[in-house]
Amino acid sequence: MAPARPPMPGYLPPAASPSPPRVVTPPPSTLTAAAGTVDKPTLALIRRVLCSHAPPSTPLEELLPPLTGSPEIDLQVWALLALVVRDFVASWYGTLTNDTELVTEVVRIVGVVVGGVAARVGKIDLSVLLLDELPAVLENHINDFRLAQARTATYLSPNLTHAQIFHNLQPHPALAASPDSERLYLKLVSSGLLAVLLPPGDLESDCERSLLREILGSMVLWNAVDKLSEPGTLYEIITKLLGLLSGGVDQPGEPDREPDPEPEKPETKPSNGSDGRRRRSSTTVSKTTTTAMSEKPPLPAPPPPPPPYPPLLIPPALDTLLTLASRALGLLRTFLASLLHTIHTPVPPPVREKPLLRMSIFRLAATYLRLPSLQPWLIGNLLLLTRPLTTRTNPPGAVLDALLSSVVNTQLSSPSLAAIALRLARDTLFAPPRPQPCPSRVRAAAEDAIVDAIPSVLKTLWFPDGDARKRVRELYLEVWADKEINKYLMYQVLDLVVGRVAPELVEVGPAELRRGRVRMGA
Repeated sequence: MAPARPPMPGYLPPAASPSPPRVVTPPPSTLTAAAGTVDKPTLALIRRVLCSHAPPSTPLEELLPPLTGSPEIDLQVWALLALVVRDFVASWYGTLTNDTELVTEVVRIVGVVVGGVAARVGKIDLSVLLLDELPAVLENHINDFRLAQARTATYLSPNLTHAQIFHNLQPHPALAASPDSERLYLKLVSSGLLAVLLPPGDLESDCERSLLREILGSMVLWNAVDKLSEPGTLYEIITKLLGLLSGGVDQPGEPDREPDPEPEKPETKPSNGSDGRRRRSSTTVSKTTTTAMSEKPPLPAPPPPPPPYPPLLIPPALDTLLTLASRALGLLRTFLASLLHTIHTPVPPPVREKPLLRMSIFRLAATYLRLPSLQPWLIGNLLLLTRPLTTRTNPPGAVLDALLSSVVNTQLSSPSLAAIALRLARDTLFAPPRPQPCPSRVRAAAEDAIVDAIPSVLKTLWFPDGDARKRVRELYLEVWADKEINKYLMYQVLDLVVGRVAPELVEVGPAELRRGRVRMGA
């Protein structure tokens, strides 16, 4: 056997074909990139309302300052501001003058205010606000609504209406007997927010401060509270949220797009001078085609050799089961690794006092679904079984709380989630003018969404008579059927959000804050 020949000097063996590189889509860096190809009307709205003084070719990034560091969020904030300026400023200012200086000044002030709000929101624990404090307000509202409903037309309150009984349970200064109490309260809240968020130089101008207070309190907040208190609006929000959670509704701003049809090529008639050239070229093409057809076709490629072993066919059910088992083993491995790390490493003191599984969001779900009355044994059994996991005193509970907190904080801090929430708020508060649907039709859509979200097993247990829609209307949608009572919830939520964004207002009034900031600025 001949010895193997040594490789030639400088010879390199053929490298294996490299795998295609993983394409990582970077986050959008400009407003135009954040809008993409499906949100061009939003860019047109911003340019038409806020940047009408600039040439159309000027990029928006040169006209509008960055607000939050995320172009996705900035795009939705500027779109929301454009609607506010269009409906509440340009509607009356445009009848006085064609000057755009006021809009330019509003853009400057809003840039400063939104930047301050973003900095304050970054210091708030969103998991506590959205999963514990806000659900507690909703749960209290639902319990008081049902309690007032049970006391209506009884010997406990024989001469009081449902709304009056609810007001005795949750009195609020904005909903006192005076018809102007709401506007006065919103002006007070607006004065406090402006005293905290405006620069000291702008606080010294009484005219500017009064104009902004009227726009924010008497127009923006007033219309937002009034719109969100409508039962139809709340039904639409329930339908959209359940659609987003089930994945059956496209995200706002991403409608289905069909591929553009190929443009038809127009038929052109040749001129008289080119008839000869066309005939000669067609004769040449015919000869070439005849010559190519007379040649023998190439031999087909030989078929690939059969595999040395027969292919293994896995049933789809077994394939799904193996995939789920692989994922479960991966999660178990992660949990065991975290458990061992926690056992050998002391757990640092938590930032928040309450574990995630003890937050009010779970109690709100049970209260809203009436589980204590429909399935009274279920709540007690769940609390008993999950007791070791809802405390940080043992390693499994500490590890589970750390894992859930990491996942929740990652999701809540996502710019995409904030952009979707702002887009939903914009579509809800500033819906385009169209024929208003029948209230019963909107409620029926919410009923269908809730019925579809309930598992079939629970439908059989909760609604044995089969009339699920009627029971859903009585149990879950009647809570939002009174606009006057819904306003109490909106003002409670407004107080909570303002108290977290501007905690100074809880202890000090707007006038004292303004005077203190003006003295510090001077």
